[in-house]
Amino acid sequence: MIAGREEIWLRHFFGQWSYDPRMLTDDEIAVYIRAYSQPGAVRGASDDYRAGSVDVAQDEQDADELIGCPTLALWGADFDAVGQQFDVPDVWRGMAHTVRGVSIPRCGHLPHEE
Repeated sequence: MIAGREEIWLRHFFGQWSYDPRMLTDDEIAVYIRAYSQPGAVRGASDDYRAGSVDVAQDEQDADELIGCPTLALWGADFDAVGQQFDVPDVWRGMAHTVRGVSIPRCGHLPHEE
């Protein structure tokens, strides 16, 4: 469904899930297009989202084992699906002993790019 249409998919993704849809230049988007045009790349990206129920089940299975090292949780303050719907530090406090949470203003789903 996406194969051969990586550019359309990526431009939609970056445009809808970013605080500033113009955050990436055409040259930067071209790097993503080349990467996601490689065999298996789109499937790998999609599998991350498909694994949600498995991930939750694993979290429930080992809920009594908290992460021992200091944990930094970063999220885009302006991404509806996370920053505006969850108390992110509180979620992570249920999974780690020491949590520091930082909400990044004017940021969507892609803090590594925004």
